Amino acid sequence: VVNTASMAGMYGIRNSGPYNASKYAVVGITETMMGENRKTGIGISLLCPGVVNTNLNTSGRNRQDQYGGAITESEGSL
Repeated sequence: VVNTASMAGMYGIRNSGPYNASKYAVVGITETMMGENRKTGIGISLLCPGVVNTNLNTSGRNRQDQYGGAITESEGSL
């Protein structure tokens, strides 16, 4: 089993309370699973990547039609 959290699950990020909480939850449940499965032979791992530049905040190419469709380059920047 591989669970993916974030470094925000180890060290909180300012102004990101809900995001931090969800990542801390993944860390906690993974640690619990590790303890509960220690003697079963089931491998439990936790992946906590750092910052990854995904352009998620600026990408509108996958925006659903009900929200106005994809944002063109000329329309959007934050």
